[in-house]
Formats: sequence, structure tokens, C-alpha cells
Amino acid sequence: MSRGRKSEVTKSVPEMIKKLCSDDDFDSGDIGNTYQHSFKLALCRINRHKEVKDWKRANKDGHSITSLSTGIQFFKGELPDSEVKGGQLDVRGKIGFGVFGKVFFATWMDAVVAVKKIAKQSSRSRVALYKAELNQFCDLEHANVAQTFGYWFEKDEINILMEYMEMSLYEAIHLEECIDFSEQEKLQIIRQMSAGLKYLHSHKIAHANLKSPNVLLNYVEGKTCLAKLTDYGLTTLKNDLETSQPSSVTLKAQIWRYAAPEVLSGEILKTADMMKADIWSLCLLMHEVIYDEEPYFNLDYVKLKDDVGKHGLMPSVPYSSIVTSDMENLMNEGMMLRAQERPSVDYIDSFMTQIDILFTI
Repeated sequence: MSRGRKSEVTKSVPEMIKKLCSDDDFDSGDIGNTYQHSFKLALCRINRHKEVKDWKRANKDGHSITSLSTGIQFFKGELPDSEVKGGQLDVRGKIGFGVFGKVFFATWMDAVVAVKKIAKQSSRSRVALYKAELNQFCDLEHANVAQTFGYWFEKDEINILMEYMEMSLYEAIHLEECIDFSEQEKLQIIRQMSAGLKYLHSHKIAHANLKSPNVLLNYVEGKTCLAKLTDYGLTTLKNDLETSQPSSVTLKAQIWRYAAPEVLSGEILKTADMMKADIWSLCLLMHEVIYDEEPYFNLDYVKLKDDVGKHGLMPSVPYSSIVTSDMENLMNEGMMLRAQERPSVDYIDSFMTQIDILFTI
């Protein structure tokens, strides 16, 4: 199956990596908004590659980079200064970014971890709300939800210590040329995303930012295909940031491409409503996994708000559908314009465990 269609941002990343690796005088200030985003993605990929290479060079004992130190499990919740500043934690290169923060490669207790840094409001009432959400996330344990080990506050930032994984689903589908998921691997990824979302919803947590960059993967062809959801919840903090930080139109399109119509329309949503919005996003991810295509790859932010937000436009199928009718019907039901007509994640999870094929041929 051929690779699907992609946004201009994604198509520009490989060329941007080449420029960064070959041109010492490359000036990112000379490029427009679209290419600024591509530049940041390319730089994060280069940084990750370097950090992984350096770690493997220094650790030749055969341990996987994603294997966790048992010592990490001792800490849950807010980390004491002695752990953060005692030399155990080494935060290194930036390997991810978004409107809600930046992600860094790090090591702690001889294990590779990720540290997410997010700007925060400093009022005591807001900090108390942030802590309540973060403490809840530290207690979550599921095979398809990336672990949050702990957090600490530093000046105007929240630092979140998280599980490290090799790549995102976005990278695997759109940027890793050597990866071409089999039908069974695609089925496995969809099942795992559904199971992870079911777990979050069972704890009354809406993901609220479900997209392929926020699905993490450990992948070895024919051996390992493990997907975990990340960047879930934190609705209080994200709402604060959305109202305080401007975003370019290009970045808005990247953020809102997976948003349900009611989110794009600016409706005030309660947790139960956001869970229904998660279903729309999950079914867009199914489309992306099945067709290797970015949803709404050719729509800018204004068109997304109009075509999807007002009219519930569904993503186009890139070629004559070879998806089973049952799978196609599930995705269509999950992207109903009326949110209450969408199935629950429990239904989707049960459905996915009962099928063993995605394609008719």
C-alpha cells in the first residue's frame, strides 16, 4: 500500500533535516510559518537521534533504552528537591514541542526518561489545581497509557517526569521511511489506542488532545509494536495556556486537525462532552493508521473551523476503500456530527477485540 497524503509541514521535514545536517549557516529566521514548524520538527528529530546514539555509546550492557529502572517506581507525585537537584537527573536535548510545552530527553537513576516543561500561572489556587491533576496522573497504570512518574515546580514552569518511548505514531507513519506497518500491526495499534482511551475514560479523564504525535510507540518490525497515549488531561493548565499564548495559523492547524466539530466551534464542554470529542479524534487516528494519511492534510485553520467545525466534514478516503464495511461503519459512527450519537469507547474497545482483519483484500 502506498503512503498517503501529507500536509505541507510534514512533507517539508525530511528536506529540512538535510538542510540542518549539511548547512552550518542555515538561518531559520528566513523561513515562513509553515517551514518554521517543519524546522522545529526536524531539529527535534536530529536531537533525539543524537541523544539516543550518545546513550547507546555510553551504555553497552545490552539494556533497551526504554527499559525502566525499578527505582523510579518508588516515587509518585511531587518530587523532593533532593531528587531533582541531587545530581540524579540529567536533562538533555529537546526532542518534542507543542503549544503546551517542550519535551526533553533525560536520564534519571540510570534510566532514560522524558521531561516535559510547561509554563504555569503562579497563583496558589491554580498551582493547587495543577497538583491535583498531576497527582491523579501519577496513580494511573495501564499498558497503553504512558506513565507519569512525578513532577516538580521550578520558577514559572511545571516539570513532568514521564516514560520515554522511541517515537510517536506521527513519526512512524509519516517520517520513518523504513516503517511500513502490516495489517496486523495496524490492528494492534488501533486496539491499543482504544484500550488506553477506555482506561482514561474509566477514570473520568478526557484525553482532550488525542492526535498521532501524542501516541507513543516502541517498535521493532516483527517483534514489538507497543502504543501508549500521552499528553492526556491537564485541562486546567491547557485552558490557561490557550488563553495566554498566541499561536500561528500554521500551528493552530496542526493542533486542531484532530479536534471534533464541537471543539472547533468553541462550545463550552464538560468532561463527558470532551470524552465524546475524544471519540471523534480516535476515529481520525484510525483513518490515519489505516490509510497512512494525515487527516485534513490540505485544510488550514480557517477551513478546519468552517468545514469541520460547522459542517462536520469527514476526511476523504484516498482511494477506493478496501476497508471492511464493519470497520468503515465504526469510523463513520465515531465521527457523527451530533456528539451524542457517537459510540462510547467501551463499545469501540469491545468491537476492536472481536475483529481480526481491517481490509477486504
